[in-house]
Amino acid sequence: MKKILSIFLILILMISTCSVAVSAWEMVDFMRIGIYYGTNARAEYTLTSETGFDLGYYDGREFISEVETYDTQMRIVKGAGSYLSVLNLGTGETLYSFDTVNYGLGVVPKEKDSGEQMMKITAKATTTYRGGFDFKSVSNGITAVNVVELDDYLYGVISREMSPSWPKEALKAQAVCARNFALSKLGRHKDSGFDLCNTVCCQAYSGVDYEAAGSYAPVDETSKEVLLYEDELVQAVYSSSMGECTEDVKNVWGSKVPYLVSVSNEYEDTANVNNGIWENTLSKARATEIMNSKGYNIGTVTDITALEYSEAGRVLRLEVKGTKGSEIFTKERCRTIFAEATLSQMYTISGGGKVSYPVVYTLGAKGKQSVSLDKVYVLGAEGETSFYAVSDKTTQKLEGATMGDDFIFSGQGWGHGVGMSQYGAKGMAEAGFTYDEILTHYYDGTHLERFYTEEEETTDEIEEVTDGLGDE
Repeated sequence: MKKILSIFLILILMISTCSVAVSAWEMVDFMRIGIYYGTNARAEYTLTSETGFDLGYYDGREFISEVETYDTQMRIVKGAGSYLSVLNLGTGETLYSFDTVNYGLGVVPKEKDSGEQMMKITAKATTTYRGGFDFKSVSNGITAVNVVELDDYLYGVISREMSPSWPKEALKAQAVCARNFALSKLGRHKDSGFDLCNTVCCQAYSGVDYEAAGSYAPVDETSKEVLLYEDELVQAVYSSSMGECTEDVKNVWGSKVPYLVSVSNEYEDTANVNNGIWENTLSKARATEIMNSKGYNIGTVTDITALEYSEAGRVLRLEVKGTKGSEIFTKERCRTIFAEATLSQMYTISGGGKVSYPVVYTLGAKGKQSVSLDKVYVLGAEGETSFYAVSDKTTQKLEGATMGDDFIFSGQGWGHGVGMSQYGAKGMAEAGFTYDEILTHYYDGTHLERFYTEEEETTDEIEEVTDGLGDE
């Protein structure tokens, strides 16, 4: 027995001195998510929990309990100066008062028998959240930050970012992407007192009310898994749909990232997804309004032309001409300058009083590419010849036609086009691909790893060692 104990102590010493975490990135237990802040801060909040509350404060992500109450409903209101008070909802009795000048007022619901911690918070509406809340008095009201376990946060994210009825393998890929994003953006809103906001600026999150039965297994089965490129946490960006192929990040945001390159998106059923194939009209008057509103004084817009395309078929340079000058936009601005008409960078432009020509396809070293008919020539014995479309009954000359004054944007895909296509992931899952195959397809050269904190890694290694010692 003494021999076994000695071995055990030596193993503990070896593990504690030699063990290293998977990477330098921090795997946190809790996220701080801004719910009501800035101009949305509220004057007061009503909280409801079936089991009562613990009251105290948060030191970063750690909750320090000072007072407990079994009252199931209470109000958070502003007091004098930077104080907040917790009042019994029925009697108005003050249950707790806290000066939030250095720390916020922390409120955590007591655990249910199931171990879950949930509370309803009523402000603009009534919403249920997991975890606790950190409240702070500010000049225009009280800010409210949800302090929630990482995977509990993801339950509410993936059901907003991807339909929970989709195949599990697609949802697991989405869960990993959402986890990567959350960890890579820790402290993004540090100056406001939280990590991420609850809008699409970060990731859409609305608590328990937007969770679905399909949300849980994809998160649980990938718990603590992240996508890495060498030792770096991958920027796992994604968007709804992307057409025939994804885009190299350098053609959208200008940077070069080895795993964010153009890859095939052949499993996306682009023609049958929401906004997969689209066509939008923009009048010259509306185009002029948009340019003026964004500070481009080029007079009345007379023409919009795509000057250059990427190999993947997305607009790289867009020229807007007006009666007083012109502007050229590059990369992502080719999508965002007329965002109400361009859902992606993958589009062509017709109309605007220009002559429109049919499109033909050529096959070359770069594969199939679309080319406007006016850019293609056939030379015969007597010089250039015309193009004709021949069917069983008719022969029709192909030539340009003058279009109306409005600009017509015809495109594919919805979003920036970089990284994972969500509809493409759905198609791959339906075709039998696993979530790791989906992720390593869209993020070239990456791999998955279960990303423990150093303390958890040490504990797991000790358990593995002791499991092998037996009962001798």
